Amino acid sequence: MLRLQKMAHLRRMAGTTRQTAMPAALLLAALAALPWNGLRAADPDQILGCMERAGEENRTLTQAYTSARIYRAENVKLHKAGTVSVEVIYTPPGRKDYRIVSKTGSGIVHKRVMEPALEEERRNAPPASRVHTDIHRRNYDFAFLEFDAEAGANVFQAAPKAPDKRLFKGKVWIDEATCAVLRIEGEPAVSPSFWVKKTQFRHDYARVEGVWLPVRHHTEVQLRLFGRSTFDIEYVRYSFGAPAETATWIPPAAAAE
Repeated sequence: MLRLQKMAHLRRMAGTTRQTAMPAALLLAALAALPWNGLRAADPDQILGCMERAGEENRTLTQAYTSARIYRAENVKLHKAGTVSVEVIYTPPGRKDYRIVSKTGSGIVHKRVMEPALEEERRNAPPASRVHTDIHRRNYDFAFLEFDAEAGANVFQAAPKAPDKRLFKGKVWIDEATCAVLRIEGEPAVSPSFWVKKTQFRHDYARVEGVWLPVRHHTEVQLRLFGRSTFDIEYVRYSFGAPAETATWIPPAAAAE
């Protein structure tokens, strides 16, 4: 009799285990299917498509402007530094000209760093050149990394499809709300010189008068024999429209000073 009661108890326990195990298994399967790498992120291809459309729309909306900037470069080991104040004039759909307002410091730095940087931006401005340099799936392979809650952005790894010195390898922050590119961090796809051991840069964008434009740039370079060099661009202000009728944007930090 005791044996029969024990067997009945074991059957009841087994049935209870099966009943609770099934919902638990379904729950675990459902949890495993959730997109934990970014609950706010849509399908990565949708985000990238949205980014590409936002880029095209931004170029269409961007009117003529003049960008007042300060370029700074320094190499401590060589005791060389230079500063250049520049006005960059943008004319839609893709022309950039520049005017050097003032120079201080090393002439070698001006010639080897500042002038090539300005010329490179001018050459890459026309639409025919941008096709090969845009942050776009035709130029890069992307892989979703995470959602950056602090920045409110989806972060992607970007790998260039071609060994082109105008491209980069690194990370791209895509604004969750607008799909605009907020930040780029990385290094050139191709080292510019044997003398360059490592290059790391960061480029930040912000909405200015309804369009997205660069607002900060910082590069650090480790050189063989010559140590660390830095290169910075300070975007002092943007003035929109014809020079006679300026609607000026000044970065918040500069406006507060």
